[in-house]
This record gives sequence, C-alpha cells and structure tokens, in this order.
Amino acid sequence: MKADALLCPACAQPVQEGWENCAACGEPLTLSSRIVVDRAGRPVPRWLDRSRQRAGELQAEGEVGSHIRLQSLREVDAVRESEQARASLARALEGRRVLVISAVAAGLFILLVAIFAIASLS
Repeated sequence: MKADALLCPACAQPVQEGWENCAACGEPLTLSSRIVVDRAGRPVPRWLDRSRQRAGELQAEGEVGSHIRLQSLREVDAVRESEQARASLARALEGRRVLVISAVAAGLFILLVAIFAIASLS
C-alpha cells in the first residue's frame, strides 16, 4: 500500500479518491454522502455491529481476567507476608542469642571479679 493511500475512517480499508462510500463497510466518505446518510438514518458499520454483539463476551472475559489478577495478587501478598514473618522470627532469635551471650559474658566477668577479690583478701 502506498504511504499516501486514503483509508476509510471506520474500518481502515483502502479507498479511492472520489468514492462516496467505503466498499468494505459502507461508511460515507464525502460530505454529501454523510448528509444523505444522516438524513436517511445512518446505517451501523459492520465493525460496530460486531463489537456490540461481542460486548457481553468481552465483559465476561474482563471479569474473569480481573479475578485471575486479583488471585495472583493475593498469592504474592501471602508469599510476601510469609517471608516477612520468617525474617521477623530470624531477627528475634538473633536478638535472643545476643542477649544470652551477653548475659553469660557478664556472669563470667562478675565471677572473675569475685575470684580476684577473694584472692586479694587472702
């Protein structure tokens, strides 16, 4: 197709200059044919008819797609929450381990101080 070819505004099929209506969909192409069709009651283009017929089907597909996306997001959230809980538990265990090590070190220090105090009294 040539770059400067005319296209029907309704169905994007090539049309020739001077045509009154698109051969593919019947869309009026000139001002005079638009006036005549508007006064006579514009026929619905085929592409619009097909789209209207599929509207319910497309809406149902959209709803199913929305439910699938929502379920996917819920699964991602469940995994994220599980990982956060696991990380929180790991931090808590690390904190307890540090606390126990600190308590043992403090106890040993106090024991050594007591031993040196007793040894210096003798």
